[in-house]
Amino acid sequence: MDSKLINTIKTVVVWGLAAIGVILAIYLFVNIAPGADDNPTQDQIKAQAGAVSVILNFTIWALLGLVLVLIVAFTVMALITNFGKNKKSLLSTGIIAILVGIFYGINSGSTVSKALAEKGNTDTDAVIASSGIGLFILLFVIAVILAIFMGPIMKYVIKK
Repeated sequence: MDSKLINTIKTVVVWGLAAIGVILAIYLFVNIAPGADDNPTQDQIKAQAGAVSVILNFTIWALLGLVLVLIVAFTVMALITNFGKNKKSLLSTGIIAILVGIFYGINSGSTVSKALAEKGNTDTDAVIASSGIGLFILLFVIAVILAIFMGPIMKYVIKK
């Protein structure tokens, strides 16, 4: 496959996912629009909860699954077609996978995961949530540090 065809497929998929998101947003707003009265009926509350549940389940299982499958498929295609150019992305993916494993191991008995478990979450969900929070904080701090220091560093690297 050439890069033009891959970019066309990616564009179609992105616009398709955006269209599904717009349709689901319209569905949500239609079903949770407030009524004329201040006290909604049980049927209105059930319709609102049902609309939110459908959208959340679809988003989590269908869209997230589709996005993950597409990421893996395009990554494998890119690696097969041009391995030399993709060494850095493969290395960064490996580093992220190692960080996820480390944070999952660290947070298996953390206070955050215990607090989430006490709120009614399963132990695995609590560990995944606390791992995600910790990994987000780490990556955010790294991004801020790089944003602060890359400007002065790049002045010396790129000479006019």
